[in-house]
Amino acid sequence: MAFERLANASSAACSAASRRYLEAAGKLSIDSLKARFERLSAASAILSHRLDAGVRAKVEKGNASLGVLAAKLDALSPLAALARGYSITLDPKGKLITSAGAVDPGDKLKIRLKKGTLEAEVLATDPGDE
Repeated sequence: MAFERLANASSAACSAASRRYLEAAGKLSIDSLKARFERLSAASAILSHRLDAGVRAKVEKGNASLGVLAAKLDALSPLAALARGYSITLDPKGKLITSAGAVDPGDKLKIRLKKGTLEAEVLATDPGDE
């Protein structure tokens, strides 16, 4: 009786081990590995495409924002005002002159234009409606 139980237990253990071996061998078969590789390759290609599209969209959005900011900066630039025909007038110390009352006849001024600079001397002033 003990021998039969031992034989049955041994047979059951061998059957279970054989079943586990066949399952593992099935998972490691060439066909199974090829199919898994193909599934993972397809998933990788899809994710790569999505990543490329996302990066491209982010760069395009950043470029558009950069263009808008560059236009705003250009509109605020003193150089843009010079390009429209205005000038920037400075006293000899480099201080910006914004009013005729800030200078006296005989003062030397530096006038910056779009292209180049002028040196001038104040002959007379008219303070206007300051």
